[in-house]
Amino acid sequence: MIRQEVTAALKQHYESHNDALLNIAQICESIPGMTRYRFKKLEAKAKLNNLQGRYSLNAVKVALHLDS
Repeated sequence: MIRQEVTAALKQHYESHNDALLNIAQICESIPGMTRYRFKKLEAKAKLNNLQGRYSLNAVKVALHLDS
C-alpha cells in the first residue's frame, strides 16, 4: 500500500515537470536509434533510477547526451 502511494506521488512529480515514466520498449520507440542493448549499457553507465521498471524520459535523454 505504501509502495502504491509513493509510486503515485512520484508519477505526479514527473508529470508536473513535463516528464514521462516509460518502460524500455517505450523509450526505444521514443528515441531514434535507441535499442535495448544500448539502453542497458547507458543504464549501467549513467546509473539511471527506475520506478517499477519505468525510467524518466528526460533522465535518459540527458544521460544519452552526456554519453555522446
